[in-house]
Amino acid sequence: MEGIILVEFTHRTFSTLTGLLILLNAYWQWKVHPNDRMVRILSVLSIVLLGSVAVMGGINVLQKLPSGLTAIDMALAALLLAELVVLMVRVNGRTESGAELVAESDDAITKGRREQEILAHKRVLKPAAAVVAAVYSEILLGGFFKHSSASYTYVHPAAPLQNELVTRFATAELVMYIHMFAGFFVVLSLFWLFVHAKKQNLFVKPSVLLLILAGIQGFLGFFSIATKLELLTTTAHMAVAALMLMIGTYVAAVAQQVLAGARSAQRPATKFSSGQTAISNG
Repeated sequence: MEGIILVEFTHRTFSTLTGLLILLNAYWQWKVHPNDRMVRILSVLSIVLLGSVAVMGGINVLQKLPSGLTAIDMALAALLLAELVVLMVRVNGRTESGAELVAESDDAITKGRREQEILAHKRVLKPAAAVVAAVYSEILLGGFFKHSSASYTYVHPAAPLQNELVTRFATAELVMYIHMFAGFFVVLSLFWLFVHAKKQNLFVKPSVLLLILAGIQGFLGFFSIATKLELLTTTAHMAVAALMLMIGTYVAAVAQQVLAGARSAQRPATKFSSGQTAISNG
């Protein structure tokens, strides 16, 4: 029992500190980028998602939600993680956006090269978005497999937990197969991204890293089953999935920002009544 208390105390302590950092970050980005509407939207969204995670976690603890529904908390946390990556790209990648690619002088880079760069990001965006969707879906399925006690029932078919959502081995096996089948789509999306990244010579290292992590993830998944859901193994399994979500989101966010910047640079300037001119930042 002491071990469980220590884990819970550590979890709540780090959750509180992380929440404070997210709030401070949102406030700071709102203050530093007053004219960037997207940064402000993402900052507010991070606070909303943080509040949703906190509320859902509190409900889980106080109301003892049915097993399986507790995975909603994890789903919101993963969404918050991806959103923070998008915010980071928006803030730190402003000087590398497509607007700068388009507006750069012909002495530095030809117009054809600029268009080629933008086209390369466009071709990578779709597979990158597919990776994000596939990995996030796999995280949801894995979370349900764990929180519904389907994983416990699968590895302990003779002694399933009582009063849990999944107590029959056949149901647990079905959830396990769906989880594994979804992993197949993750691998397909990763290879799709790698092919386009290699062809465009863009995001090659992140795409290779994602493939390596997918291999590690597969090993950790089977090892978790083999070790009867040993805590360290299952934790590492979840951590690698979160890392894959972060990398995939980063690639997709950078590609989208370049395209948005290019569209922004091509729009005509908008005249204000004061005589000032502004260009939309996309």
